[in-house]
Amino acid sequence: HYNEVTQIAKKIEKADLIIMATPVFVGSCTSGLKALLDHFAYMWLVHRPRESMFNKVGLIITKLITCKYTH
Repeated sequence: HYNEVTQIAKKIEKADLIIMATPVFVGSCTSGLKALLDHFAYMWLVHRPRESMFNKVGLIITKLITCKYTH
C-alpha cells in the first residue's frame, strides 16, 4: 500500500494541472474519488497545506443525469 500511495502523491506534487472527473452518484462523487480525496487531504488542508500545492490548477468534471418522475 505504501509504495502505491507514495507514487500517487509524487505524481500529484509534480503535476501542473490536476483533473478529477466523476459522475454524480446519489448527490455526491463516487466512493473511489471520495477515498482518494480523503486519503490525500493532508496535502491541501486549509490549516496546513503543502507549499507544493499553492500554485496547482484544479479542474473537476462531473456528470449528472436527472430523471423526471411522473405520478
